[in-house]
Amino acid sequence: MMESQELFEMPPIIFTIEGASELKSIVKEAAPLPVYEGFYYTYEGHQITARDTDGNISRTFFMENDNLRKVVTNHFTLDGRLISRSEILFENYDHQPNPFRHLFYVEGAFHRAFSKNNYSQCIMNEYQVNAEGALTLYHTKTQSSEFGYNAQSWPAFGAYENR
Repeated sequence: MMESQELFEMPPIIFTIEGASELKSIVKEAAPLPVYEGFYYTYEGHQITARDTDGNISRTFFMENDNLRKVVTNHFTLDGRLISRSEILFENYDHQPNPFRHLFYVEGAFHRAFSKNNYSQCIMNEYQVNAEGALTLYHTKTQSSEFGYNAQSWPAFGAYENR
């Protein structure tokens, strides 16, 4: 019985944070073999770049007014050719403090952790490389969420609402 429980355990994720807020790396062990996937972050002006262990730029985070405005994720073949790109645009920011800021380890709140304020809409675009080698949009989706605020002006959404 113990062996079957171990099969469903999540592999460890190691976060390295510099100072009080800068995420420097995320390293995740892939189950069932001890293979490590890592992402290493660099901060330059209003842009944060995540590189994989091969040095490829896997994600780029674009900031504006201390809020995350866009995340671009590149998808490569095993030999390093770009085959597709995902883009998330964050919109409709409020002017209230974000309770998830700098809480990179909170599952499901990773993108929110980069922003000073709270967004209520995101647009997800998917691009593929066509026969000519250019990226073309093939799918888009918009997701919106509505939430109110508690007496301390913190957003009241999800399990956070009762805190």
